[in-house]
Amino acid sequence: MGSVPKPMTLKEGLKIDKQAKRFVTRYVLPILGPIHTTKIHKLIRHVIDAIRWHGNIQNCNTANNEALHRADKPYYGRTNKDPDAFTEQLVVHAQGARSILLRHAKENADLLTTYQAQEAKRKAKRRATLRTALGRTGWARRVAMRSELQRAKKRAATRKARRGYNLEKVLVGKLAERPDLAGVAGLLEVSEESFVRVAKCVNIQALFECGSRRTQLLRATMSLNKEPWLDGVLFYHDGDVRHVGVGELRAIVRRPTGDVAIVAVMRRVEPEPGCVFHKRGCTRLQWKLNDEGAIDVRKMPIAHIRHLAHIVPDFAELSSRRGPAALPPGFDAPLASRVSMHFFLNVFFPWSV
Repeated sequence: MGSVPKPMTLKEGLKIDKQAKRFVTRYVLPILGPIHTTKIHKLIRHVIDAIRWHGNIQNCNTANNEALHRADKPYYGRTNKDPDAFTEQLVVHAQGARSILLRHAKENADLLTTYQAQEAKRKAKRRATLRTALGRTGWARRVAMRSELQRAKKRAATRKARRGYNLEKVLVGKLAERPDLAGVAGLLEVSEESFVRVAKCVNIQALFECGSRRTQLLRATMSLNKEPWLDGVLFYHDGDVRHVGVGELRAIVRRPTGDVAIVAVMRRVEPEPGCVFHKRGCTRLQWKLNDEGAIDVRKMPIAHIRHLAHIVPDFAELSSRRGPAALPPGFDAPLASRVSMHFFLNVFFPWSV
């Protein structure tokens, strides 16, 4: 009887329910945003630490992990469905199948290596025979040169196709219609009648606090599922790793010297006294203005991007100015309205500031 908990009264249950609601609405939702799970312990005690250590690796995409379940599902039919034992049976079947597949893959690889070695010897023997038969005549040299030229053209065409993958040829005047890119022609040092190659996304090797690197996908497009997707980033000012800035991508342009990111820059501002987000490491931000009074936009090599940043609006400040029903200004809003908006660099990425 000592291990049985005391029955909970209705009053105690209502009190716990009230505490849980207050905790979620005051702390969980403002920090993590809308969630659709009851696993609060996992979110608070484990997920946040994992993101602090490794960053937002795949833009919150769980597709890779979920896809692993597909390989084990067929083995469930081979178990006896006993709740106390089917997990162990499932693991045994899955691990056994994987070991067999690995052995077959190794055997196939060994056979392929042997075949390639034998084929290389046969080709070398045929070439030697042909060389002996033809001798070093001018005709033989012309055949060899023509073959090499054809192979070089094929390699060049393949490289050109790869460089142009996922690229769109855009008129610079059309690119200037994107938010804050009215002066993009001067930024790229080209005329508005010229064309540039614009990428919707590009992979970078993100650098994290622990010194490790991992591939991240940067997106900068005005139409992904009919909505803009412009990633926030942390970048090095003029390539100086000691000076890290915050901004939002406006475009990714392919130039002869390499990919170039066009970034709208944000500046750090003083936090409000007693701000709960500042106490937890968040940085308060506003758009930075240039000498002409417009939002400061800079051009930089993709290599100067450190990693993705999670930038969220300051809804408390917005509500105090425009009421609780106000929404953050869009790209087409007046400049004064956009500049007055405040943001936070999410606590998930505190190390670079």
